[in-house]
Amino acid sequence: MASVPRRYKLQPGALEFHVGIVGDGRQLLVGPLFPDLTAIFFTPNGIVDQVVNKPLPPEIANSASEMFSSEGYRRLQSFWASYEREVGLLPRAIQVQAFDAEGVTILNLPEHLAEFAREPNTFIDDPKERLRLARMLKQWRDEGKFVFVWGKEFWMHGDGTVEST
Repeated sequence: MASVPRRYKLQPGALEFHVGIVGDGRQLLVGPLFPDLTAIFFTPNGIVDQVVNKPLPPEIANSASEMFSSEGYRRLQSFWASYEREVGLLPRAIQVQAFDAEGVTILNLPEHLAEFAREPNTFIDDPKERLRLARMLKQWRDEGKFVFVWGKEFWMHGDGTVEST
């Protein structure tokens, strides 16, 4: 019997990306990945369906100093909100399968724990550190944590909320 692919929950409320459902029932992950506003649409089953890169207006995309000014941030938020209205985004938690699209990806483990899981006896010499990493790995898996990469790494709780960046 084939195993069911893991689905990863992403909750609304992050500053760097937004999630929700659009009118046709697809799930959406959207946010700025300079120089674009990137929108990744998923089927209701959580499979990547479509990627849209909408170029940011030049006055936002071409100037980091402008982007981080209050006026630049307001312009970005306005552009972003306009696109979300255009596609009819309703903020909701989404559940997606692991994917890699436009450099946005989901990983089961952070790199140091993935390396430790592959080679626990040779990754590190110190037995106390090995034990600490083994406990951390078990906790990570037991709690359903994962890494979501959107321009930077977000360590995520199993419920889809951000633990740390």
